[in-house]
Amino acid sequence: MSDPILALDNVSKIFGRADKPVYAARAVSFALHPGRTLALVGESGSGKTTAARLIMREYSPDEGRLLFRGAPLGRVDARALKAYRSAVQMVFQDPFAALNPTHTIRYHLERPLRLHQKRLNAAQRQAAIVELLERVKLDPGLIMSKFPHELSGGQRQRISIARALAVNPEVIVADEPTSMLDVSVRQGILNLLNDMKAELKLALLYITHDIATARYVANDIMVMYAGQIVEWGDVDKVLDDPRHPYTRLLLSAVPDPDRRFDDIRFADELGRIDDIRRQAALPQQQVIEADDNHFFLPMPG
Repeated sequence: MSDPILALDNVSKIFGRADKPVYAARAVSFALHPGRTLALVGESGSGKTTAARLIMREYSPDEGRLLFRGAPLGRVDARALKAYRSAVQMVFQDPFAALNPTHTIRYHLERPLRLHQKRLNAAQRQAAIVELLERVKLDPGLIMSKFPHELSGGQRQRISIARALAVNPEVIVADEPTSMLDVSVRQGILNLLNDMKAELKLALLYITHDIATARYVANDIMVMYAGQIVEWGDVDKVLDDPRHPYTRLLLSAVPDPDRRFDDIRFADELGRIDDIRRQAALPQQQVIEADDNHFFLPMPG
């Protein structure tokens, strides 16, 4: 595997008082590699978006390090921060709020080109906009002059992806990119992310509460609960043989047409939620290796 472009090294983010800290993220470590997708999975409030904000430098870590191309990324000047944000782009959850309703699609795609690719002249920017729209499977002639309200949710999310690609990024952080879309268009967005990763050799962090889609897009998976990574590794190994109760609980919530509702047993896992919460408050724990590239944290007691 190639060297990681971006990595979190034992990163923690703490809120609250010094005598009563609340860990939004606790000792989180992972790496993003070119041409690979890492899925970060967990329920609302588990710390997934905190991890994304740490990567996007909306938050600074209280403990640990953010590494970019192998070097620690501490305080940086405006030029270095601009270069970093060009290399690391985000696709947001809400395609309706992510685009300015007063501007055309052409404006949304031309603006990042003007900011980050200043060497391009007007004709070259026009050609780049056409190429971006074609890459996300939209017709430039029909779409370029439209306003966001004239597009469907799926089309708007494709525009958000095109806008992220406009600056030639190395990393894409996709935060719940399909959760607000109709089921009928979700697969198209997931296919687009897969194609983009393969063709452009991007490192992709796919953040989701939907563990079922993780297998479709990801090479590796990390399951997060209460700010802590509780199980991680190869996506098929983790999902086919989940070892942590919280991973099993997430999987039990995935609809299965071959399984009767009264056959679903939540009680055993739900009964251990207090144990899982207690685990998240513990200091760094010994990791158990279940298989090659499959790890999990033991339960307390």
